[in-house]
Amino acid sequence: MRYDTVLKDIVLIAFVALSLQACVEKNSRNVELKEKILKTKGIVALCDFREEEGQNRLAYGDADFHLQEKSGSIPRVEEEPLSSYSARFGDGAYLIFQ
Repeated sequence: MRYDTVLKDIVLIAFVALSLQACVEKNSRNVELKEKILKTKGIVALCDFREEEGQNRLAYGDADFHLQEKSGSIPRVEEEPLSSYSARFGDGAYLIFQ
């Protein structure tokens, strides 16, 4: 086996390992943030918008709530802080509890 091939494999393995570690750390921070938000006095539910546009969404808190899009669809955009997604409201669309 050639030295440069072995070196490339080692670099790739290190990159994958570091990427996985970063994902685990990010998920841990997100879980901590969700727990902190859910402990807020008076909060009813929290939605992290993991579900795709057009899908019923799940909000959780003291109970699980299903949210349904009305008057249009609500696209999700890739951004933080809870699940890597947020909702982009506009054009009159909104969510209702089911």
